[in-house]
Amino acid sequence: MSDNSGAGQNEIHIHEILVQCTKQDADRSELNELELIIVKSQGSVPVKLTRVLGTLWKQRDQDPIPVPSKGLVLVATSRNYGDLGFGYISKDPSEFRERQEDFKCNVRIEGENIPGLLLSFSLCSPAWNNTPARSLDEQIIADPMMTLLFLQNLPDDYPIKADGLNGTGGKLQERFAITQDGADIDASINAHEQALALLSADDIRFLASLHDTGIAYKDRFQRFGKVEDINAAIERLQILLAMLPKGDEKLPAVLSNLGSCFIEQFDHTGNMDDLTQSMQLQQQAVELTPEGHADLPSQLNNLGNLFL
Repeated sequence: MSDNSGAGQNEIHIHEILVQCTKQDADRSELNELELIIVKSQGSVPVKLTRVLGTLWKQRDQDPIPVPSKGLVLVATSRNYGDLGFGYISKDPSEFRERQEDFKCNVRIEGENIPGLLLSFSLCSPAWNNTPARSLDEQIIADPMMTLLFLQNLPDDYPIKADGLNGTGGKLQERFAITQDGADIDASINAHEQALALLSADDIRFLASLHDTGIAYKDRFQRFGKVEDINAAIERLQILLAMLPKGDEKLPAVLSNLGSCFIEQFDHTGNMDDLTQSMQLQQQAVELTPEGHADLPSQLNNLGNLFL
């Protein structure tokens, strides 16, 4: 009897499969009893799905599934409508065998007159992936893009939605600081803006959300230099400044951040009014920061740099 353990170690597996449709397509009858099929020469493998939201399905059995070593084709099918369309990855899955972590993939299902479907999944090698399959909640926590997708599909009045969107925006902002990938900061701003739209002006969380949104726009401006982004940052921080009560402990930091935005704009436009505004704001920030406060050295540094 031959030993196939070595062959098993060389296989590539697919797992953590998610399927998303658009909100417009969520009620289409073709999506009832949706399944996937992994096409294999020795016999196709059906993948059962569980609908967890109106627009989101997850792999019912979270166990990894072996995939063909040459090309990966996935077919979306419905019990009443048959095959809806297919998607594939052009790369040879075996290229990922030497990776020491899951390889995340996104594939669109193509076909005529079918609902738009996006597949998200991970490819792994059992030689190094011996951990149990993660739950949907664990997948969401591990991937801020997936978290954003999940939160966007929650009802607007769902208790965790606003806080979740703002927190996810922050995680994507942190990731952007490392990756400098425009997709990360775009998604961050999207998350922050959606959180802001869900909060009323008298909600205690509104001011923090305004601040986070403004800083995200500033970060994108610093990377890509689009003047509309620094304008958006200034607008949101000015609204925040107007809403903060006199004596609020966050006032010096907001003044300093707004002053930094104006100097960023001055560097871009050369408008002396922006420089003057920045000086005034940084001066106010210093005056309102108590002696011995941890932020005072940076406030003084920001002000001093304007005179160099």
